[in-house]
Amino acid sequence: MVKVTKWLMNLSPLQIGLILLLMPFLVGIVNGLISFISIFLDAEFPIPLFRLAILIVHMIFMLWIWFFSVTINRKVLKINNTLFKIGFFILLLYRLLEFISQLNLDIYKKGWYLDNNIISLIDILMSIYTLLVLASYIYLTIFTAKIITKLSIEKVKLFTIEIPHFLLIFTFPIGIPLLQTHVQNYLEKHELFGFYFSKKVILKKAKYEPTKEIEEKIKEQKNEINKEDPNRFMPK
Repeated sequence: MVKVTKWLMNLSPLQIGLILLLMPFLVGIVNGLISFISIFLDAEFPIPLFRLAILIVHMIFMLWIWFFSVTINRKVLKINNTLFKIGFFILLLYRLLEFISQLNLDIYKKGWYLDNNIISLIDILMSIYTLLVLASYIYLTIFTAKIITKLSIEKVKLFTIEIPHFLLIFTFPIGIPLLQTHVQNYLEKHELFGFYFSKKVILKKAKYEPTKEIEEKIKEQKNEINKEDPNRFMPK
């Protein structure tokens, strides 16, 4: 997970923007072509590629907010994040169950006969869980914005209130690439976790060292000049 997080934080704003925005679009086109071809082959592709791409995008988002609210928070601010972790795993479970429900599994093809009371209970539980997921997403966004704002005020001073950070994170995936540059500047400036993003190349002045052949030629020239004028290299 550490390697994946470092890879994520080393991405440029353009790169992370292409992954979050362009990848689902391209995968959606490929998924549409596969569905079109499957009509003629009378077969079904078992893995929903578009849903998989959306799941990857959400996993990137969750890794991104975890890095701030847990990893950096634990090292720098040390703010209690118990509720954040609970909300995080509620949202993570929801994303995984949502993807699994889209798979073409044999268990979904079987008929399930349930009592009306059980169906009503399931509907109520699903409604409560959906509200929990929505509340978790909002809380995760607010908490991460709070962490970023505190880091910014104390260190880089990007913004002075939490609202801009909240809006950028809440409008995921659009806002994440906009924050990526500030994130990299902060990590590099304070030398956290060994991140280094500067692309400036410092050129060292090469020290001139003459070769043996050149030194011998210089000595020969001095000897020839010395023969013509022995006092040439003598101090005056």
